[in-house]
Amino acid sequence: MNSKSTVLIVDDETGPRESLKLLLKSHYRVEEADGGLRAMQIIRKRTVDLVTLDLRMPGMDGVAVLKSIKEYNPHIEVMIITGYGAGNQGSAADLVRLGARSYYTKPFNVPQLMVEIAQAIDSKKKLDRSRIPSIESALYNRRSRFRIPMISISSLTRLGIHPTSDILVQDICTHGIGILCPEKFQKGEFVRVEVIFGTDRGKTTTESIVGEVAWTSPLQNGITYAIHIRFDRIGKENPRLLEYIKHHEEMNSPPLS
Repeated sequence: MNSKSTVLIVDDETGPRESLKLLLKSHYRVEEADGGLRAMQIIRKRTVDLVTLDLRMPGMDGVAVLKSIKEYNPHIEVMIITGYGAGNQGSAADLVRLGARSYYTKPFNVPQLMVEIAQAIDSKKKLDRSRIPSIESALYNRRSRFRIPMISISSLTRLGIHPTSDILVQDICTHGIGILCPEKFQKGEFVRVEVIFGTDRGKTTTESIVGEVAWTSPLQNGITYAIHIRFDRIGKENPRLLEYIKHHEEMNSPPLS
């Protein structure tokens, strides 16, 4: 393997992550995440070929993470590896229907797992190669529609509080940004957002924006919050980011009939 493929291990427990990493690190580039929000941050910033995913985790559980991965990029392979049965999160068949490639319970058959990981990554690489012409065509097509922009947040800071970094971007427009965050923010709070976004040459740029929390709402799990932050001065202070977001909005607008 000339260039190592990347496997992301998602598990809230350190022991299982380290054990799996020991098995994989000689064959693949290994990334780790202790929760769903961190996993999605990594997936948005880096190229990930395969995800091993635990089911029972605080915050975003495995099913929510699986759905988020497949919504962001349906071609990333996901293998469920858990110490528990599916339980309330559905049967193994349900998880496969949601996009999981396979379902393993601990302790698992190591040789079988390694073979399936290799097969899954090989299948993804072949699919990626077959998609290159259509991707290049889409990049140069003004009417190609990107549902989610290549954008992430490195930190979210409010006065007197340490920065929060475990954040998942849901949507962004010229007026504000929608995020998922494990910390509760109050309506009317002013926060500083460090936004990372892509450029047309494949590089990233970081901009700092001050915004006001317009609303916040707890999700059903009671741990994660949906938050919308309103930007009032983005045009004056962040012209490059404004141009980037306007381009994203244009790409997502319906074509004229």
